This record gives sequence, structure tokens and C-alpha cells, in this order.
Amino acid sequence: MATTHKTWTQALDAIDETFRKWSAARNMQITSQVVGRTSAQLRKSVERATDDVGEREVTLSFTWRPVGQPERSVRLATAHETRLVANVAHLAQAVETLRLAEVRGVHAVLASAYRQLEPAPSSATPCSPCRFRADASANELWDHRDQWHLCGVAAAKRRTRDGR
Repeated sequence: MATTHKTWTQALDAIDETFRKWSAARNMQITSQVVGRTSAQLRKSVERATDDVGEREVTLSFTWRPVGQPERSVRLATAHETRLVANVAHLAQAVETLRLAEVRGVHAVLASAYRQLEPAPSSATPCSPCRFRADASANELWDHRDQWHLCGVAAAKRRTRDGR
């Protein structure tokens, strides 16, 4: 794990500076379990190392409108480091990297590369939100036909079963 020596204020300032320079991104919001605490409690929480993922997780949400594309909501979260301030600093680096990729015109290429790094979906992975597995039999799906409207897998199997 990389470590950061930034203070809480420096990490938040880095995020603010990125959003100040990045006209395509707006409505930035940082959330964490500890953000609502008093400043004395917050100072202790952000610097302290903890094994509690909830105590160190931080989320950065914003809307982004890349050139020539519709606006999208983006939510980045991390609890990788043991200190909350280090996780905020990681998010600061991540959004600055996104901004620079857009400025350089390579954000679509990078998005494609990162999508390719994701593991291929397993046929046994359940479909969300209905939880049908992609390898479920047509008979299993028929037994739960009341949930078909939730699931593309079930609809495809139904068409196969019905001969359509």
C-alpha cells in the first residue's frame, strides 16, 4: 500500500482544486461515517489507523459530462488504506487522473482498457435484481415467472421455452 503524508485539509483542498479546474465535472460530494463528527472527533478519526472498513471508507460522488456525451453520475469509494485521510488522498489522485485523461483526450481509451480488466461474468453469476443465474433452466425460471419483468435472462429463456 502506498502511504500519504497529506493532512485532511490538504487532501480535501486537492479534490477542490481538481473540481475547480474541471468544467465537465460538478456537484461534488464527499461522504463518510466520520464526516459529520465534531472537529475534535474528526481530527482523531482521520489520522487514526483502523481495521474497521466503515470507519475508513470514503465516497466521492459527482456528475460528469464528457465532451459529446450525456451527463453521468459517478461514485468512487475506497477503504483500501487503513487511515481515512489516506483514502481521501487516493480519491484526490483518482479524480485528478480522470480530469487529466479527459484533457489529454484519452479517457475513452482508458475506460475501454479498464473494462477489459474486469473478470468475465460467470454463467453462474446471478442476475440483479431478481437473482436468476444465467445458467438457470427454463423450468426454474418458469416457476418464478412473476419476476420475469425484472430480468433479461428470464425473458430470453422464456422466449426459448415458448418457441418465440
